[in-house]
Amino acid sequence: MKKTVFLLCIALSVLSCSKEQAEAPTVDEHVTLDFSISGGLQPETKAIKKDWVNNDKIYIIFDGTVSENPEYLVVKYVKSTGKWIPETWTDGLESKIYHKTSGTLTALYMPNDKVGGSISFTRKYDSSTYSYVYSVSATDRVGEVFKSYALSAANKPYTVKQGVLKASFSMAPLSNSYCQFYMPNKDRSGATIDSSESHYYKMSTDYVAYASHVYRMTSDGEFSFQNTPKGYMSAYYYAGLCFAGVWQNISGAEAKYYFHLLDTKNNVKYLLRVTANLSTNSAWKLPALSDKDSNGNYRWEIEPEG
Repeated sequence: MKKTVFLLCIALSVLSCSKEQAEAPTVDEHVTLDFSISGGLQPETKAIKKDWVNNDKIYIIFDGTVSENPEYLVVKYVKSTGKWIPETWTDGLESKIYHKTSGTLTALYMPNDKVGGSISFTRKYDSSTYSYVYSVSATDRVGEVFKSYALSAANKPYTVKQGVLKASFSMAPLSNSYCQFYMPNKDRSGATIDSSESHYYKMSTDYVAYASHVYRMTSDGEFSFQNTPKGYMSAYYYAGLCFAGVWQNISGAEAKYYFHLLDTKNNVKYLLRVTANLSTNSAWKLPALSDKDSNGNYRWEIEPEG
């Protein structure tokens, strides 16, 4: 009888231990960011943007690669704290980073959030280099391709310790030949341009600025860009209409430039003739559509038909 009671006590003890092990708390694989992101705010700086602004977003790709199903972290800037916080993780990525100790990352900034858009990644094998090339493109809120400049930081080191991801890097333009044109927030009648209407506007210039189009990232995390041949630059909204492109030639000489603005909503064309040395500045403020000269004439002209 005593033996039976003793064995029963052992069995209860084992069950008790198993229950305690099953209820042991699991590790919270949440990653906290300690990011220092600086620099590279041209070409917005000289026209309208002085620094990172609230809700600016940067896409973070780890170890310089994008998989078949791209994995990335989107970080968002909170102006009140001056901190970057995680907005979204691709499913499963946060847990992977939590278990790392170090690595490299590539960061990409495109002002696509200004038009309520999104960024997409596509993967293609490059037979000439025996590697995969990932094209990165942005669309606006109605799914139209959004042509803009980009800032990037490639192959920057990071560390992870006790769930804290630390990295310090500076964002820079992909090319020194990026430029920006900004127009104040007034349409031709003087009414305020709504941010949701900004994607209706497109602008082109004669032979100077080509609209940057698709950004390509190689397997090692380096970015490059392709240009559309003298295409229209799509507008994005930041306290007015903004257009970004790439200089085809930087001559340093004063010349006459023709800016064509197309409002696809009303199918109206405008023409502005400017004599200037545009190569001396990466950001230019153009007259608002409602601006008039001293004689009461619009500084924009209606382009003659035909």
